[in-house]
Amino acid sequence: MKNIQKAIIMVLMFNSLFGIQILPKIKDPCSDPIIAVAKEKGLKGMNMVETIRYVRVEKACKNLGGHDETFYIIESKEYQRDYEQSRFMVSWTSTFSYCVGVAIFYYFALGWMAK
Repeated sequence: MKNIQKAIIMVLMFNSLFGIQILPKIKDPCSDPIIAVAKEKGLKGMNMVETIRYVRVEKACKNLGGHDETFYIIESKEYQRDYEQSRFMVSWTSTFSYCVGVAIFYYFALGWMAK
């Protein structure tokens, strides 16, 4: 365990001392193509690497004084898509919740009657 901690500390020290960048800097973040991908696919349609890049681009663009409206539109489309998909309680989720509700009801009703 101590060897792992020492190795992590050594890697962090070398990165800070020699200026090695693990993640490259983003050039012109407000016109990055990942924004177009987020508009097209949505945030949940992107894989983990694309999502991390999108978050970095969003922060960098906002720090440079970019338009918040673009990111607001992407997030509102995502909320709307989530709302459309979550209106109905169907399939396994509803069946499971009904079974849990009945089990809880019988547990408390029969437990109260048994006393």
